[in-house]
Amino acid sequence: STYFDISKFSVKFHSCASLSSFDFDDFKHEKTNKYEAHPYTSTQVVNYRLCPSDSCQDDSWKGCKNVYGSHVITLKDYFEAKKDYQDYLKESLKEQCEYCEDCKDFYKRYGEKCTYY
Repeated sequence: STYFDISKFSVKFHSCASLSSFDFDDFKHEKTNKYEAHPYTSTQVVNYRLCPSDSCQDDSWKGCKNVYGSHVITLKDYFEAKKDYQDYLKESLKEQCEYCEDCKDFYKRYGEKCTYY
């Protein structure tokens, strides 16, 4: 079976944009059923590319010139994902520090290298 191996790709920020949409229903007055404002809304989005890691260029704002997937998410979702990732890194670092402290304690107690992790 063939599957997509995302580990061989890098995420590269590409650009931000504002998308406008047209929606009458959001602007109808409930009692009069008349339109009170213009029926346009705007959503801020982030466009990023999923580039093959072996050809992704760190020094280029595009990341890669061909063979990429272009993806769009809302700016809110983008920042939430970035925060979640930073929280994950912080927690990973905390666990790594706890591991080091456990190994130091093991060495002090038994005079041997920590090999139980």
